[in-house]
Amino acid sequence: MQYQSAPTGALSAADLLKWLDQVADDRDLAPVTSRIATRLAAKLTGSEPRVELVLDAVADDLRIGRSTAHRALAALRERGHVLAAPCRGNVLAYQPVLRQEA
Repeated sequence: MQYQSAPTGALSAADLLKWLDQVADDRDLAPVTSRIATRLAAKLTGSEPRVELVLDAVADDLRIGRSTAHRALAALRERGHVLAAPCRGNVLAYQPVLRQEA
């Protein structure tokens, strides 16, 4: 699996809301994916551009299956909504990617 380097800089609160709308508007994503994106957005703080997510814990918090959570986040990566980079052990750090409007 390849990981892209995350761009520097955190999204503003307004851009983070646009990103959540971008994810919600992607018709190729399962509805549960928006719940994962919301959890990711809630964990972003201050100037940190990315957040570590332990998907098994997120799945437990959202009361969804672990494989469902893993598939949802994989779909976010594949569709270009997040970048992932290894940060420690089996944990990945995820960064939202706001697409530029044409």
